[in-house]
Amino acid sequence: MNQQKDYRNTCSEVEALIVQQIDRVQEKAARLWKGYEQEALITIVRALDTIAIADFMDANRELPTEREEARYFAKLGLASALKPFLTTVRSIGGGVPWGPIVPEWMSWAYSYLITCGQLINLRRMAQLERYGLSKSTMRDSGPLIEVDVGLEEISQRFAADSVLVHGNAPDPEDEKFEEKLRNRMKSYVDTPDGWFIRYDNDWDIVHAYRKKAESYGRRFPEREALPDNVIIGGRTFKEWRDSSNEALGRVLCHIDFSYELRIKQPEILLANITTIFARKEDVEAVLEEAGISRDLVPSTMRALTLSSDTLDEWDWEGNFEIPCPYYVELGQDFVLLPCFGALSNPYVSFFRHLKTIYKDDWDHAVDEKENVFRRDLSSAFGAPRFHVPTHGFSIRRADGSELTDLDAVIVDTESGAMAFVQLKWNDVFGHSLREWQSRRNNVVKKANEWVDKVVSWIDGRSAVEVAKQLGIKDVTASAAPLMYVITRYTARFSGESDRDSRAAWLSWFELLHILDDLDHTEPLADLAHAVERHVRRFVFDRPRIMTFSFPDLTVELKMCREEEP
Repeated sequence: MNQQKDYRNTCSEVEALIVQQIDRVQEKAARLWKGYEQEALITIVRALDTIAIADFMDANRELPTEREEARYFAKLGLASALKPFLTTVRSIGGGVPWGPIVPEWMSWAYSYLITCGQLINLRRMAQLERYGLSKSTMRDSGPLIEVDVGLEEISQRFAADSVLVHGNAPDPEDEKFEEKLRNRMKSYVDTPDGWFIRYDNDWDIVHAYRKKAESYGRRFPEREALPDNVIIGGRTFKEWRDSSNEALGRVLCHIDFSYELRIKQPEILLANITTIFARKEDVEAVLEEAGISRDLVPSTMRALTLSSDTLDEWDWEGNFEIPCPYYVELGQDFVLLPCFGALSNPYVSFFRHLKTIYKDDWDHAVDEKENVFRRDLSSAFGAPRFHVPTHGFSIRRADGSELTDLDAVIVDTESGAMAFVQLKWNDVFGHSLREWQSRRNNVVKKANEWVDKVVSWIDGRSAVEVAKQLGIKDVTASAAPLMYVITRYTARFSGESDRDSRAAWLSWFELLHILDDLDHTEPLADLAHAVERHVRRFVFDRPRIMTFSFPDLTVELKMCREEEP
């Protein structure tokens, strides 16, 4: 399927029908809530907060597939669901129509979010046709979308998730402190009116939740978008991340205060108390307190706020991304403070903003990223069995001109094998197909060029001969040096058949995930085979078929295993 036709500049009839259905769903919602746009927006955000907190609490539980999918679709549908209301509320002055939830409104919001998410997902599946990864067919019963499921990417995402969420065992002393802390929080929290929430705080609680935020944030690769010591706009990247963690800590703290109130007064509904609102000027004051310079507060506030402007500017809907705001515009003077943005990803909006306003600083971090990556590689392939030099190597042509660089070298001191490594630390990408295509082109093209240059330089020589030229010790293998392309994130992309097979291609998290499964005798040679073994775990024999029914459209989605190139 992936080599039949170039669809990149076309929009299929099926995708056009899905877009038309999205427009109709949004128009119907706008008509239904005309004159009550703030109430609609509040209800939708409350519904999504309820879903995000349920995901947060169920993180370590096995859930029915249907429930997991419903939550996923609801989050994916957020940008489309809010779009009809954000443009209207921006011009509304005065107070906020705040009150307890209306159950019928919440039921509508859940259904609306899921419907929007299903349609956005189907549009993304249809748009994969532009890259040769899906095929859309019009039938009498409705459209059929057949999608190649990229096992290579699934296996890499699984490895990343497994490594990132892995935590330390609970400390009994920490558990005792947690119990004392929660008892104190229970004494601080109350309700002013029988349905909403109020509480006091203290520095012990604030400090504890900053630590929790740091721990929770480790599951997101964006937290290491740059090395800690890189200077961005006069502050280290770690200091910027700490500012994000302060905001995340406030969200986690608010969630736990909400649960403590529910324990004290079970009749209070969680959906009434997890979402709160604030005046814009008060939020700006908090940002300044967190260390953001006064002249940058307005642009930072804008970057962290989901509004009609930022919805279009970042094209959340067109990129199929889930917005992760700390604030949602509610009117001229107010914003909502949701939980879902920080829980979904506490760093993505803030760091995207930093990359935009400090682009030169961000781009200049390339060398330091390579140094950190090399040190990480040295930690993974630890002494005394392995040796990873602290620097890269420049390899030259016969006339002395530079051919290319070896970013890292790994020597197995027991087997005598040696591997040359190209390290690539590109930015993380999410659901955006444009960013996916950009990363794919960048990684594959440049890495293929590197492999070809290194192979020509080795020119059939053994690892021993090459190591002698480079001044590297403990290499005794008569075979040629091995070659790896190791990316920080995705190394192998769906539908990509042009990777140079003379090198093993894997992601950093994949390497960490399979490291303990390598053959002890020849671990470096086994690395490529270990990747293949890991990918085979995700093979499925039968296509999965799902039917999505909407008022004016029924779409069948068929998920098939990607054919081997």
